[in-house]
Amino acid sequence: MAHQQSRDIVASVSAVVIVMSAYNIELVTGNIEFVLIIALLASILFLLFQFLFKSKPAHAEHSSSVAASSLNVDSVKKKSPPKANLQTPTNSHVVPAPAKTSSTVSPDKPTQWSLQLLQDIDWKLFVELCAHYYESLGYLTKIASAGENKSVDIYIYKTNKPNKKFGIIKCKQWRKLVGINLVKALSTVQSDEKIPLAVFLSSSGFSKTSISFCEEKHLKLISGEQLLDQISKLPLNIQQELLTKAVQGDYTTPSCVKCNAKMVLDTNNKSDKQVWRCQHYPKCKSTMYLKANS
Repeated sequence: MAHQQSRDIVASVSAVVIVMSAYNIELVTGNIEFVLIIALLASILFLLFQFLFKSKPAHAEHSSSVAASSLNVDSVKKKSPPKANLQTPTNSHVVPAPAKTSSTVSPDKPTQWSLQLLQDIDWKLFVELCAHYYESLGYLTKIASAGENKSVDIYIYKTNKPNKKFGIIKCKQWRKLVGINLVKALSTVQSDEKIPLAVFLSSSGFSKTSISFCEEKHLKLISGEQLLDQISKLPLNIQQELLTKAVQGDYTTPSCVKCNAKMVLDTNNKSDKQVWRCQHYPKCKSTMYLKANS
């Protein structure tokens, strides 16, 4: 590049000298300083014009390359398949799928134990939960059929003596404390049939008189909080199995105490209040008030 510029300068000076020589050879030889000044100015002008003319093409070339690059990028973008829109439109009615969990419990149902859960589930499911709990301890269980014995809900047996009653269980899925009368009724069955073990499980708890009554008897009272504490000591997989069984199906709708069928909401004609009635009503007239504690 420098070599080329040097040659251009020499050529320019030579051209000026030749032109002036042709014009007046004597003037050239007599005033050498004037000739050098003219040659220097000519060289500067030549270099200036050369710089201007060369910079414009270079700038144009750079612009062309940038435009070509942009064109290539745009063409690549046009050829690339459009990406899926990951944002759900605000007016979309598509419901996102629930996240997968290791739990077998449905996402819209409780995923952990609580006292509120014990007091909300169907009384029949509470009885079945108590039976499953004792099965997890290694006993055999049998739930009493409707009307068999109102004082007993579950019979338990040892695995080595499946035909001999080892214990009896009464369950009450209440929000109020269990009174002494029901506890005495269970104690009477235990005494009459000479059964070694008797257990009363309540989702709430027991009155002070009930607790005092059982102090010197082989009758164990277990409140909802105590039951949850005992369940928490079981292996995690057993805890999960019990929870799954406790909230299966329509777990908050009560069952009929006479035929075990699920009840339906109805309106009491006299009080104009909603009540639970057996789905076989009026054939089965079992009725339960929504705010009743029993």
